Amino acid sequence: MFNKFVIFLLIFVELLLQVNAATYDISNLQGKTDLTPYIEYNIGDHDPLEAPPIEGWSQFTYSQIKLGFDNRVQWFRFELANPSAQVESYYIELDAPLLDNITFYILSQGRVRSVQSLGDNQVFPLRPVLHESFIIPISLHASETLEIYIATQTSGSTQLPITLWQKEYFQEQQNYQRLLTGSFIGLIVAAIIACLITFSVSREKSSLLNAGFIVSFLMIILTLNGFAFHYFWPNQPVLQQHAFYIFTCLSILFSALLARETLKHFYQDHQLMSWFKYIALFAVLLLPATLYLSYQAGLYLIILISIIICICHLYAGVMAWNHGLHEHQEFNYGLAVLLICLLLICVNNFSPFSLPISNLNLLQLSLIIHILFLAIAVTRSSAIEYDVFGNDEETTDQALLHSEQMMELQFALRELEEKNQQLEKLNTIDALSGIYNRRHFDKRLQAELRRGRRELTPLSLILFDIDHFKKVNDTYGHIVGDEVIRCISMCAAEQLSRTADEVFRYGGEEFAVLLPNTNLPGALTLAEKIRAAIENLTITLNEQTLSCKISIGVATHDSTKAIEPNSFIEMADSALYKAKQSGRNQVQTYQEVI
Repeated sequence: MFNKFVIFLLIFVELLLQVNAATYDISNLQGKTDLTPYIEYNIGDHDPLEAPPIEGWSQFTYSQIKLGFDNRVQWFRFELANPSAQVESYYIELDAPLLDNITFYILSQGRVRSVQSLGDNQVFPLRPVLHESFIIPISLHASETLEIYIATQTSGSTQLPITLWQKEYFQEQQNYQRLLTGSFIGLIVAAIIACLITFSVSREKSSLLNAGFIVSFLMIILTLNGFAFHYFWPNQPVLQQHAFYIFTCLSILFSALLARETLKHFYQDHQLMSWFKYIALFAVLLLPATLYLSYQAGLYLIILISIIICICHLYAGVMAWNHGLHEHQEFNYGLAVLLICLLLICVNNFSPFSLPISNLNLLQLSLIIHILFLAIAVTRSSAIEYDVFGNDEETTDQALLHSEQMMELQFALRELEEKNQQLEKLNTIDALSGIYNRRHFDKRLQAELRRGRRELTPLSLILFDIDHFKKVNDTYGHIVGDEVIRCISMCAAEQLSRTADEVFRYGGEEFAVLLPNTNLPGALTLAEKIRAAIENLTITLNEQTLSCKISIGVATHDSTKAIEPNSFIEMADSALYKAKQSGRNQVQTYQEVI
């Protein structure tokens, strides 16, 4: 096995002499850039673990990488040049969460620097950066040019941007994206809770089936954007491969059963009842069949049956309307929007045209509109009930029941608010280290200073950074440096014993620990505990073992006078500077009395 790998490297280096990939100058990067104009591609039957093809490379003639359904290996190559005199670190993102296999090669001066295997057929924790799309951290030394080769192979459609990100800008955008995703999930969860409350009160099967449809539709979206693989089944890649089909079949099943439940009051013997019965049966049979169908065949079937059931719903809605039944049409309105979105998805997937909106955004839009139609229906129904209860003195019991329903709804909304707070907390986590980020630190520091001022309790702040961390990056590379940051973050967090105490990644290799209601001796004790724990920490990565030391600065504010957050941070930073000047690997305090 080792000899085969050596032969592969020799062949690979030889082939590099014939490569003329486009080069991107990273000094032009402002936040992020789409690398598609600089990428050459090649499609063939080559093994991604062997040398790439020599001939047949082509430039993209359009602004997006769109190669359709092709089970063969798809190669991409480009170059990144760093003309500056310092080391630069970036992220390369492949924004296609459902790619099966990715092999990523980084070469410098004709030598293979690293080879990484990614894909959603591997467990999620193996990714170098724990993110829904595929993120590869890279570092370029001074005046260095890297050659990047990416080999992908997937049973689905290859349609992705390859983006180069500045790390700080990537983190800012991800925090914003997390907030949007949390708001979207919160809205959908509210609709699900409302349907379940309606079912618990009225015992109408349609409300329960509506909840099932919304849940399955939401899970389709969370599967497509990689969120489900990240948080729900990170160690189940087999489930990730089939989750899209499973939840699509369930959504078809629930919508067919919902249609039968609605129509049975009006068209008990109509042929539409049989149509929806057969569609529901077909969805049940299709569920195990998708385990054996190819991805492309399964996708054709899923989209076709989804379009058919939307058309059947609309036909049923038109029939009901023509017979004077103008109420309870909101579900059909939502499916009309879904039908339009499905047709646009067909254009995206099965035609050479690329729409300005992605398939995922189309599905999210259709689900939001569907929820809005349901909200309108619930509001109208509540208004009718209010009208009845307000004008009929003989409906006291019904009014009491209605009051109880409103109370239950308030409880549900309160639970939803708590869920949204939990989602907001997820948005405060630093993607690399797994601890709280700088944004959350600024909020918590402001809040704790105000609380300490109100309650006249001391507040302590610990700032520490990793000694000689630049040497770690220069010696072992930024991938090892990122692992060092993760390990030290977790080690520091493990030393905290109170729930009120929090550790944050302040920036780069610098960290902060906020200690409410803690005086200076208590803060010094914890600071020394953190320092000793990290000094004794052994970090092993790629058969390399290293240890790190930290310097710590401690400041305490007794809350008798008001102080600005920046001034308090400067006090701790001054103590940290003193610790580094005094020889590092030690704890120092801010001496001035506040």
